[in-house]
Amino acid sequence: LEMRLGAIASRYLKTWFRMDASVVALDLTLATISHSGQSMALGVARMGKTMRFVRVSRFLKMLRLVRVLKLLAILEDTFGMITSGTTAAFLSITKLMGGVAVFAHFIACSW
Repeated sequence: LEMRLGAIASRYLKTWFRMDASVVALDLTLATISHSGQSMALGVARMGKTMRFVRVSRFLKMLRLVRVLKLLAILEDTFGMITSGTTAAFLSITKLMGGVAVFAHFIACSW
């Protein structure tokens, strides 16, 4: 787990920053256009295109969650090596709580 802020920022700037910045730029552009007195039909058409782009970008971000599936496979292999019943129960509960947290995060980001 990377905890250094500089390394995290560097990786973010190299990977997802461009997409996030373009979504924000489009939102700001639409807000500016809608307040500048352009025709309502033009604003609605551009809003539809922007919303489509936002949905596609959210879908691409969701693809990053595939890594979670790989992590779950590794956890299953690790659970197979545990012989203590108490430790297995604790890890099982922890895994369920983590799954709920990831699901809640997924729903919140999709909202």
